[in-house]
Amino acid sequence: MKSIRTQLPFLLFILLAAFLTTQSISAFEFKATDRFTLPASDTIPDDFYITCGGAQFMIGSESRGPGGAFIEGTVLGDVCLFGGAYYMTGEIQGNLNSASQRATVRGKVGRTARLAGEYVTFDGEIGKDIIVFARETELGSSSVVRQDASIMGEDVSLNGTIERNVIIYAKDVIISGKIGGDVNIEAESITIVSPAEIDGDLQYKSRREIKIDDDVIIGGEIDWEKVSKDKDKTESETDWGLEIVLFFCSLVTGLIMISLFKHHTSLSVAQMKAHWLPSFGLGFVFIFAAPFAMIILMITIIGIPAAIILLFAYTVFFYIAKIYTAIVLGNIIINAFRKNVEPKNAISLVTGLLALTIIFHLPFIGWLGYIMTLFFGLGALLRGIHECRKKITQPVHNE
Repeated sequence: MKSIRTQLPFLLFILLAAFLTTQSISAFEFKATDRFTLPASDTIPDDFYITCGGAQFMIGSESRGPGGAFIEGTVLGDVCLFGGAYYMTGEIQGNLNSASQRATVRGKVGRTARLAGEYVTFDGEIGKDIIVFARETELGSSSVVRQDASIMGEDVSLNGTIERNVIIYAKDVIISGKIGGDVNIEAESITIVSPAEIDGDLQYKSRREIKIDDDVIIGGEIDWEKVSKDKDKTESETDWGLEIVLFFCSLVTGLIMISLFKHHTSLSVAQMKAHWLPSFGLGFVFIFAAPFAMIILMITIIGIPAAIILLFAYTVFFYIAKIYTAIVLGNIIINAFRKNVEPKNAISLVTGLLALTIIFHLPFIGWLGYIMTLFFGLGALLRGIHECRKKITQPVHNE
């Protein structure tokens, strides 16, 4: 079975699709804070963007702490949230898109929920689909998903109701709820316990045969594709081969950028080192706001060429963002061993890319490192462009 690490591109696709497929082009509100609370009596009429931080801890089954987001009111549009943790008991009439360490959703989502995090707990109602990428995912006994569920992670527990189909890629899976359609699972360990009920077919890939309680109801056929250790080994070797190719692609691209765009690269790196928090915030806003700008441009005939150019730039920026983060990270690592030494960008790039490769492969937090690398790099890239323009126009203003 493919490791969870190899599903990271799918996670990024989820996050990007979350903002490209929004159903509204209305105005939106943005909030950046350590702690945010939307009281039960409040209503936000537009789409709502939240970035929050702060420590969180658990009291019983509830998340509490000095930071995070607590959504108890109503949002009439979509919610896009990035931060340490959040607790949602209110109503979101549009889509819920989030990337956080801990997500607890006990309210109502009118359309689709796309959730990325270390721990995801859902015990509410979703009008359409739920898509989750997390270390641990739990759909509680009161949860209701009106359409499909797609889940990737380490541990998955489904205890509620899913009215259509389910797709799961995980290590350990436990199902005790009701599923109205087909179930497709790829995991190491699969257990279906009472009072589970599956109306459609059950197809699964695993080394071990599934464990099913005697009183579990399965309406369709059960199909087991046994995965051998040799197949796992072959897939693992393929994954590492791809990782090596991608590493050298990033390295070559970075060296070309350092050579051809030396001034911009140096300014971008300097911006990230001196203003790391604004760089992170700008990268976060850009990755969410650019798709909206493209959609707005596309609805006007005259704006279509500009939208195509923006889409191209967005794609390029998305790919090269980690190069700037790698240079800064490499610089920090080298300075930790050699004080008061300013290493060359090329040396820092190699060191940083090696460090990022290790970070991305860390269990449980590798995905978070990838996302933070993307946001920091995008922000630094954009701030570097701004600084280049300032230096070009400065002589003209001084005359």
